[in-house]
Amino acid sequence: MTANNGTAVARFPISFDRWYRVLSYAVGLPPSSSYVNLDKEQVQVRMGWAFRSRFPRPAVVSVSGLDVRPLGRGVHRFRGRWLVKGSGRGVVSVQLTRLSVPISSVHFACKS
Repeated sequence: MTANNGTAVARFPISFDRWYRVLSYAVGLPPSSSYVNLDKEQVQVRMGWAFRSRFPRPAVVSVSGLDVRPLGRGVHRFRGRWLVKGSGRGVVSVQLTRLSVPISSVHFACKS
């Protein structure tokens, strides 16, 4: 896959628990529209119509696995943090610099 500027893009689909996959179709958030795109300049996180964020790669301070398994699924915001997930397993935390984007972190579960 390539971006509009011709650079290579790596796409990581957001993983969905089997039970949430069914529910997500009902509310218009199919797994096919839920992913993380990564190229040399930016990161894009998307979950259908419910969430879309784009931030520059240099804004990423750290990336790590989340030690806890969040109970909820879908898109949630709390204290400047976004949880974007279709599964409680394999959740990745991306910490961002506060000066570059209006959010401080994004958590999502990607297929490995």
